[in-house]
Amino acid sequence: MIKELYTELCTVLSAVDDVKYIDLWNEQPFYEDREVPFPKVSLFLEFTSESFSDLGNNGQLADMQVSVYVLYKTMGESRHTASRQEEALGFLDVLQNVHKALQGIQGEHYGKASRT
Repeated sequence: MIKELYTELCTVLSAVDDVKYIDLWNEQPFYEDREVPFPKVSLFLEFTSESFSDLGNNGQLADMQVSVYVLYKTMGESRHTASRQEEALGFLDVLQNVHKALQGIQGEHYGKASRT
């Protein structure tokens, strides 16, 4: 179930402008000195489950949370008088585009997604 969800989310998120890399979250940005450098913008997906309920035929219903970590180039100065403010605020555009891509999607193995 999680594998199918992950691959579907990768397909959806790979269409978001500027996204160059998607992977499972394993705290990679904290260990960039030991990892292959990640292109910017990179997205990392983390799956956590709050609860499981048993269904018939060995199925389970999970209350799943998917966290999306966004690795963006250095933001620079975003203060209101900064000369390169627009470049720094591009981060907010990426966040909005990721939200638009994920909000309300649903699939065969998962219900409608919403931001919390």
